[in-house]
Amino acid sequence: MPMASAAGPSLFAPQPSHVGFGFGGPKPAASPFSFTPAAGSSKINSATQSRATTPGITTDVGESADSTAEGESEAPDPQADLTALTAAELGDEYVIFEHKAKAMKRNSQVDSGWETMGVGPLRILKSKSNGAARILMRSQPSGKIVINCRLLPSVSYRKIQGKAAQIVVPEASGKLSTWIVRFGQEASTDELVRMCEVHKIL
Repeated sequence: MPMASAAGPSLFAPQPSHVGFGFGGPKPAASPFSFTPAAGSSKINSATQSRATTPGITTDVGESADSTAEGESEAPDPQADLTALTAAELGDEYVIFEHKAKAMKRNSQVDSGWETMGVGPLRILKSKSNGAARILMRSQPSGKIVINCRLLPSVSYRKIQGKAAQIVVPEASGKLSTWIVRFGQEASTDELVRMCEVHKIL
């Protein structure tokens, strides 16, 4: 007596072909050996690939933010102007003259006879309380004081060349030294001499 075949369809039995379009009929069973990707996986892969290849989009937001922060550099703060007047100076005095100049001091130890002491803004400041005037010059960019002396009534401030004027500066020892200040414009030299002569009387 022949043995009954095992229940259920054989895995290797020929499958009925489904030709054409079926409307409302049963869908063919999926083969256990099918390697078709699961539904929706193609969309995920497509989205991942799109994000990876689209400029400006990365798959790691944290990494993108970190790299941006590392790539950015803060703009350097502009260097402070060390030749500027202090708040106290601005509060106590008027600025009646201000031009950039080169200051040279008489020095017999130098071949030319003149030693360059600094380049920077030369100002004449006039006291708001008593009217006394002084010359103040600071060197650029250090802000070091080159000249700081009151205008002397007994001194003649005069122009010696087109853009240069001669002034007298008292030393700490009390001795008077001769200086030359040279400007970029002759008009600045004329203005310095005039302002020194007008305001030296106090």
